[in-house]
Amino acid sequence: MRRGSSFKTITQNKGGGILLLDIDKTDTLEDLLEKITTSFFPNGVNEEQNLRLENFNYFMASFTGVPIEVVSPNGDAIHVGTYTKRITTSPLRIYLHTQPKVRVKCFLKTTFNCIKLFILLIFLSYCF
Repeated sequence: MRRGSSFKTITQNKGGGILLLDIDKTDTLEDLLEKITTSFFPNGVNEEQNLRLENFNYFMASFTGVPIEVVSPNGDAIHVGTYTKRITTSPLRIYLHTQPKVRVKCFLKTTFNCIKLFILLIFLSYCF
């Protein structure tokens, strides 16, 4: 789980921990992400901490924290076998990174204005 600019490992007694999976090399990285999230968030919920997956941004990352792209730049799915050929570590270690989604409180009266405000905040975050 991300805290500020660093990451914190969640232990097994808090709903995290280590998961050993046997994955077929023909599975896609999207399939792998689905298996991982389903393991830690069965039915979309982590019962130990009462957390809903829908409230988090999440991605797979390498040991160094670099996000693992699940599709190629041209939109094709990347297979586990292809990914394992590109990396040099053994055994393969993949981490599920999670970060709570930012909630924007809207004090404006209409939904349309809330959407405009949210888009403006996103635009400003890219400018600075």
